[in-house]
Amino acid sequence: MAKIKARIQPTELDKAYIAGLIDGEGSIAVYKTSPKGGSHRLQVMAKMCDWAGIDFISSRYDCTVSFYFSNLDKVVHKFWMGNGQAYQFLKDIRPYMRVKAEQADVGLKFFEDIQSVMGEKLTDEQVKLSEECCQLLKDLKVIHPVGVRL
Repeated sequence: MAKIKARIQPTELDKAYIAGLIDGEGSIAVYKTSPKGGSHRLQVMAKMCDWAGIDFISSRYDCTVSFYFSNLDKVVHKFWMGNGQAYQFLKDIRPYMRVKAEQADVGLKFFEDIQSVMGEKLTDEQVKLSEECCQLLKDLKVIHPVGVRL
């Protein structure tokens, strides 16, 4: 399992703050890596116009950081991490998550049940579970503000 290489060791307060950033601006996904195969990958990412939040996360967790210009000519900063790094990151911040706690749980379960056997040929049952996790995370993103799924 990949261990996150933190530049600054995150404190519990840092983890709580980062959990809030991910709850508000982040995305947790399991996505298919190839249209033909049954391979899936866990990913955590966030996009923000303000650099400060992305800088805070990237100064504490090893992740990929990039930026692009939106169609409104604003700079959008993005961080993402996948697989083992995303798993450890979610484990770190999960106790503090509120809005995306259920999504984090699905991502953690996916990694524990499926990613741990990556490199081996997945069984049909494992491929089915991967696809179910992928769909469940998509469904969890479509929730009405009062908690009613649309």
